[in-house]
Amino acid sequence: MFKVSDTPIKRSWCSCTFPPISSYSSPKKSRNEFKSPSRSAFQASTLYMNEKYSDFTFICESNGESLKIPVHKCIVGSISPYFDAMFMGDNVETAEKKVTITDFSAQVMKEVFYYIYHGCISISFGPICYELVRAADYFQLDGLRDDCMDMIKENLANDNLLDSICMAAQFKRHDIVAKVKRFIELFYTDKAVEELYSDLIRNHPDTAIYYFSKT
Repeated sequence: MFKVSDTPIKRSWCSCTFPPISSYSSPKKSRNEFKSPSRSAFQASTLYMNEKYSDFTFICESNGESLKIPVHKCIVGSISPYFDAMFMGDNVETAEKKVTITDFSAQVMKEVFYYIYHGCISISFGPICYELVRAADYFQLDGLRDDCMDMIKENLANDNLLDSICMAAQFKRHDIVAKVKRFIELFYTDKAVEELYSDLIRNHPDTAIYYFSKT
């Protein structure tokens, strides 16, 4: 049987001297409080918005709102190529372990990280979905982008139809275009169709070309 010695261990190939195990102090916990990885899989969701072990901070500032979001680089960087490049780069943000985000609202950024830690969306459909699609695309979170696009597809309405067409064109979602056209056939009057298409052609010409090229 091996016995752990309290004598400091010295290695010939290293100048370091390792202290005896007894010199390490830790909170008194019973063995039952530590779960084996084989019995309890690691859940990143438990670390969402949790400063414990966090090693980077996103400061979200927009419209007078400010929110600090603590993150863990090993989790966030493994999901988003954009954040991975940020963390691995030689830049001021990496050195200071923080970055300020002003391009997206605090609510959107909080949802971005919710998705990274949980693998799903926490919100119901609303205007935020369109901004969240843009954020997901910007931060290279294809799964989040596609989930939001699916949500948009299932919630077409008169007041969001133009935005939905623009999103469908930007991300080449032929299925959404087809559903929009079906929605128009069922619920739009001739006058409403004329107004919608006039707005589309006048203000979004590239989107109009894509939209009308799809049958």
